[in-house]
Amino acid sequence: MQLPILQTGAAAWKAGHQAIQRGMFVFQTSAEDMAYADLKRFAVEEARRYVATRYPNAPFTPYERTRLLATFVHAFVNGAFDEVMQAGASD
Repeated sequence: MQLPILQTGAAAWKAGHQAIQRGMFVFQTSAEDMAYADLKRFAVEEARRYVATRYPNAPFTPYERTRLLATFVHAFVNGAFDEVMQAGASD
């Protein structure tokens, strides 16, 4: 089975946007690095949930699973930042 990196990245990007849109994640008024760390922690939980739901019985190796999780976290964080920037541009 080929690793579904593109699908995972696309799903995470959308999930990052939705987390901001729906108020599931709100940036706190704190140091920038703390907000980034908070967002990444949130993204890790979303990544675990996504992989467990989307690929519950996939025969991924530990490396492949880690790669999927990392892809999700990276794309989720960038999707969330993109949503914040788009929302700020329209204000």
